[in-house]
Amino acid sequence: MRVRLLKSVSNEIQEEEMVYKYVIGADGGKSAVRKQLALPFLGQTTEENFVVGDVRVEGLRLDVSFSLVLISLN
Repeated sequence: MRVRLLKSVSNEIQEEEMVYKYVIGADGGKSAVRKQLALPFLGQTTEENFVVGDVRVEGLRLDVSFSLVLISLN
């Protein structure tokens, strides 16, 4: 899949285009990757809000964010 990665560092946008064998949309029922591939959401939606995690983060930069745009399946 050809994808465009948009990286924002301190409000400056950096763009990179790459080809990947796999792209994972792990943002639930509203996954942008899944929607661009026209794949159905096979999970379920609940009214509950929860977070599960076992993480250790050092040096986390709060001024960096990423967006992924699917360009083609080739």
